[in-house]
Amino acid sequence: MEIKLRLESEKDHDAVENVIREAYWNKNQPGCEEHFILHLLRLTPAYIPELSWVAESGEQIVGSITYSKGEVINFNSEKFDILFLGPVGVLGEWQNQSIEEKLLNHTLKLAMEMSFSAVAVIGDPDYFHRFGFVNSDQYHIRTAEEKNANLLLIKSFSPEKMEKMSGRLSLDSVFVVDQNALAEFDKRFPFKEKKEVLKQDESAFLLLEKKWKLYNQLGGILMGALIALILFGIPQSWLDDGLRLTIMLVVVLFVPRFFEKRLKRDLRLGRYWMAGTLAAGILFYILVHFL
Repeated sequence: MEIKLRLESEKDHDAVENVIREAYWNKNQPGCEEHFILHLLRLTPAYIPELSWVAESGEQIVGSITYSKGEVINFNSEKFDILFLGPVGVLGEWQNQSIEEKLLNHTLKLAMEMSFSAVAVIGDPDYFHRFGFVNSDQYHIRTAEEKNANLLLIKSFSPEKMEKMSGRLSLDSVFVVDQNALAEFDKRFPFKEKKEVLKQDESAFLLLEKKWKLYNQLGGILMGALIALILFGIPQSWLDDGLRLTIMLVVVLFVPRFFEKRLKRDLRLGRYWMAGTLAAGILFYILVHFL
């Protein structure tokens, strides 16, 4: 059956909250909070009705997406506006039919046309990378209290504005859920059994981050050693000083940047190790040849 996207209206609120409840129930925790967050979010200035869309099959709402306003606050307490994506969800029997992808593509295009600088989301990196999101460390943006740090992703619409944006992501207070109020709100819906589930496995992401740091270090060491070899290890009869300097500058300035764009990750740690290895190589050369 054909899926139609349209703006959410006030009469859709109950149905949309039920869709989000069904989509998130026992997914990341026993029960879920997202439908309650959405209910409260609509009552705040952070809510953006122009970006609240539903997916409809016939007369049935089968998917929903919502955005809200957030801020990135830097060390100087400067504030930068940013969109926050979520909750977004599709009814279980309608999943794996590209409905969520249609909602994402449509609303992200609208967000760009509305002149927002960027969108943040907390979710699966492998999934959201497909929509142009990158890890937040590329923009030096982190979550409050470092929670879900490895799951925070950013999609930029304005590279110029993103150059100035860094710091801590701050969202509306409704994202901190009162569990007693949630329990009372849940009485409006049909009973569903809560089950103990494995939360989104952040430990796996932490393991990946450890591996990434190791790769960063090894890559930096190899790059630093390569530059030292170019500077001191190749005889001048093979490589004149001008070409030697050109190759070194290309390696230092452009190779890390190339890999940052390809991998969509920050390589600062690798740069530090490259600089340290090169400094060690220079010191070793001085010790061997001049002392």
